[in-house]
Amino acid sequence: MALKISSKPESSFFIAVDFGKSGTADWLKDRDDEVAYILRNPAGEMMVVRRSYYPEGVIRFPTGGVEVGESPIDALVREVKEETGITVKKARYSLRIDYRLSWTGLDKQFRTHCFVIDVDQSRPRIVDEQHEHEAHEWITRRNLAKLVKFLEGFKGNWKDYCRFREILHKAVFERID
Repeated sequence: MALKISSKPESSFFIAVDFGKSGTADWLKDRDDEVAYILRNPAGEMMVVRRSYYPEGVIRFPTGGVEVGESPIDALVREVKEETGITVKKARYSLRIDYRLSWTGLDKQFRTHCFVIDVDQSRPRIVDEQHEHEAHEWITRRNLAKLVKFLEGFKGNWKDYCRFREILHKAVFERID
């Protein structure tokens, strides 16, 4: 079966994010693109993951870097296989977010390519220990709205990271059925 993924997103938008003089987004220094994937089960629930070093309550859609010379589609296939064991045969390229990110000493462009993958009844599992995924769970659209509010209002050392991740989650909530 041939791989069925469009090379153009269904929706895209641009957003500028200024983390300010005290902010940091060092985790983005070495990459310009990432893929985010929304695994959706027949009940319409979406899989989110928690990394072992995240603060309490921080969960998010799985993402992975696009390597130099790699297309977003190739990165999607690789990341999903590495992290869940699933071989992607069909996905919707649903959303592309183009960012201009600014913080002390750095101003850069960044892109998130977001794909939706419908999965059957068998539950994907996290198999990539390298990414330090501690757990995964399935959330409804209603709980996605709660997650957006939680990420948006997060305080403390992780507030910039949560603010950055809130953008993707809010876009998925607003634009993807």
